[in-house]
Amino acid sequence: MQHVNDGKAFAAQRGAAKSNCPFKNGEMEGNGSSRSDSQDALNGFEMRGLDEEFDDARLKLYRRNGRRSRSRSLDDIRIEMLPRTSSPSCGRKSFLPEGMLFGIDIGGTLAKIVFREPGFLAQGPKTEQAQRLRQYFSNSDGRVGSEDERLYFSDPLGVFGGKMHFLKLETSSIDFLFEILRKERQTSPHEVTQWKIYATGGGSFKYEARFKDLGIKVRKSDEMETIVSGVLCAIENIPDECFTWVPPEFGGDVDDDMTLVRQTIQVEKARKPWLVVNVGSGVSMLKLDEQMTVDHGKVGTYKRVGGTPVGGGTFLALGCLLTGAKSHQELLEMAAKGNAKAVDKLVGDIYGEDYHGLGLSAHTVASSFGKLVNADLRNNVSMEDLAASLVQMISWNIAHLARLVACQEGARTIIFTGSFMHNNEISQRKFAAAFRYWSNGDSQALFMRHEGYVGALGALAMSTLIRQEHTH
Repeated sequence: MQHVNDGKAFAAQRGAAKSNCPFKNGEMEGNGSSRSDSQDALNGFEMRGLDEEFDDARLKLYRRNGRRSRSRSLDDIRIEMLPRTSSPSCGRKSFLPEGMLFGIDIGGTLAKIVFREPGFLAQGPKTEQAQRLRQYFSNSDGRVGSEDERLYFSDPLGVFGGKMHFLKLETSSIDFLFEILRKERQTSPHEVTQWKIYATGGGSFKYEARFKDLGIKVRKSDEMETIVSGVLCAIENIPDECFTWVPPEFGGDVDDDMTLVRQTIQVEKARKPWLVVNVGSGVSMLKLDEQMTVDHGKVGTYKRVGGTPVGGGTFLALGCLLTGAKSHQELLEMAAKGNAKAVDKLVGDIYGEDYHGLGLSAHTVASSFGKLVNADLRNNVSMEDLAASLVQMISWNIAHLARLVACQEGARTIIFTGSFMHNNEISQRKFAAAFRYWSNGDSQALFMRHEGYVGALGALAMSTLIRQEHTH
């Protein structure tokens, strides 16, 4: 990893600008706190912002000698003064620019969009445009594009400065997004020129020319940096963001992951390093070290420490081939109705009982899909059972690899993010149960409510702090 050690020179270049970032975390679920308490905590956070025009105080990013490696450090930047920006009315500080903002994470399987609608819009073209943007996705079918309404929140006076919408569509249907942009370019050309779009993911490069053809300016950010930035932004600024699955306090089979109950977790003060496991089309594992305090706040340092090509794209592709399903969500719904034991070969199928020598119960899976070597079983298997076995197989393999990497890197807090985790309670439960079993309770798997949108959210968060060398 690369760190900045010349602290005096760092401080001298930044000048005398000082900024405090107090955040009073609201009590989490189970401690008797109300949502309003958490919202008050959210509004108590202040952070230096940055105007789009930068005025007299400018922010500059210098990558030292163009060094590049898989170990990237967000504190390896030089920053000058950051001017304050405030929300329209009561002086609350927002770290995002004003106006219509879009954070877009275009991955290999899904495109994720975070749309910030300004909190205070007078009736007029901008208000009408915001309504049309919401309607485009609400009127489409789930495969082409849809809004995750459960994740919506309004924060007009706080750090986000508006109404936050979270939308997704399959990358194979990306034409739907460009059709929306084309319509808006024709309907409200002046308003579209004022949009600020921050993009990340491979698609930000692949589809850059199509944005330019529409006359829309896109600012790109590094994918791994936006993941780290998005995780930190959500954890520090959105109350009740992280949770895990734990055994029930009374009754239930503690070895059955389906009996686990959801519990909100305060993770922002957990000892680092953390391991961030981003499960998208493939899987990247990022070691997130202690944040470094600088004049404008805190920045995280990280490096990529592992990964696997077996991820959400694998699940979607194989699942569609095996079952005829059309989408990720449809596969998960099928898996929830299925029984993986009808497909998987268990220890009990081989030994007829527990394998006492290794302490393996008869219900332990010895071979995923192992029963289907029998032609008769293959002819009678249900699509739901196939989906259940597939999601279990992929989840356990990711969990096992993540556990090994966590041990290697000394990480006890493991945070799973990425689109594969979205609305995927099956995998969440299996990850939580696996880490509880393998670590004997020493480490835990954590999840995020906005897990599929950390890249898009990170692109927005980074937009006010740095300008990437790829910005156009």
